[in-house]
Amino acid sequence: MPAEFSFTGDERLELILTVCHPDLAEETRLALALRFACGIGTREVAALLLVSEPTMAARLTRAKKRLHDSGVRFAMTDGAQVRSRLPDALSVISLLYTTGYAAPTGEDGRRLCTDAVELARDALRIAGDDSEARGLVALLVLTEARHPARVDPAGELVVLAEADRGLWDRALIAEGEALATEALNGGTGRFALQAGIAGVHAIATDWNGTDWSAIARLYDGLVAQWPSPSARLARIVARGYADGIGAAGARLELDADEELFRGSLAAQAFAVRAELGLRAGDDAGARRDLHEAIGRVADPAVRRHLERRLGESGG
Repeated sequence: MPAEFSFTGDERLELILTVCHPDLAEETRLALALRFACGIGTREVAALLLVSEPTMAARLTRAKKRLHDSGVRFAMTDGAQVRSRLPDALSVISLLYTTGYAAPTGEDGRRLCTDAVELARDALRIAGDDSEARGLVALLVLTEARHPARVDPAGELVVLAEADRGLWDRALIAEGEALATEALNGGTGRFALQAGIAGVHAIATDWNGTDWSAIARLYDGLVAQWPSPSARLARIVARGYADGIGAAGARLELDADEELFRGSLAAQAFAVRAELGLRAGDDAGARRDLHEAIGRVADPAVRRHLERRLGESGG
C-alpha cells in the first residue's frame, strides 16, 4: 500500500472490518485495524493497548502473516460477517477518537477525532437498529460538542470543571442526547452506558450541578461489563464527587488499583490522585502526585495545566 494512500468513508470502514479477522485474538484485531486501516503509529497503538512497542511490533508482524495466509475472505455484502465484526469496528473507532482526544491542541488530534466521528456514523448506517453503534455515535457527538470550550484562546487546556458551557455546540448536544436515550432504551452495552454518562454531563448547567450519583451508577454498570483501566479510573473520579463516598474514600479506592499507576494511564492516575488529595486536604501529597504526573505526560498543553495546578497548590 503506498504511503500516501488513505481510505475514506465506507472503504475505510470496510478495511477495518476486513482486518478484524475472527481467527486473531481480540487485541491483535484491534491493533491491526488501528495500525493499517487508521494509520496510527505502532508506538501509539502499543500505548493504547498497554503493551511495549517491541511487543506490539512483533504481534503486528505475526498477525499480518497470519491474515495473509488465511483463506477466509470478507465481503461487505455478507450481513452475518458484518454483524459479527461490528463490535470490533466500534472498539477501533472509539480508540481512534481517544488517540485524537489525547492531543487537544494538535491538528493531527482534531483530524483523528473528525475521522472517528465520520466512521462511527458510517458504522451506524450499515448497522441499522444497533444500540451499541448508536451509543458510540452519541458518545462521540456529545464529546465533540464540548470541544469549543476545551482550549482557551491562548491555547491552554481548560478542564471540564472550568469550561464555558455557553460555547458548547447545542445542536450536537441535542443530537447526542436523542441518540443516547435511544441507545439506552435499546440496551445497556458499553457504548450506550458511556453515551449516558456523556449525556448527564451535557445537561448539567455547571460542574456543581452535575448529577454525580447518576454518573457513578452508570460507571458501576460500565465497569461490571468492561473493566478497562480507563473506565475504572473514570469511575473513581465520579465516586469522588458522589454522595456518601467523597474524595478521601475515592483516593483509597484508587490506591487499591495499582495497575492504574502503570503504563499509558499513569499520568492521568497521578493527576486524579492529586485532585482527590487537594479536595481531601492533603496538599503535600497532592503536590507529590502532580510532580509524578508532570514527569509522565507527553502533551505540552496537559503538562502546562498540571504545572498551573502545582503552582496553585503551593508547589
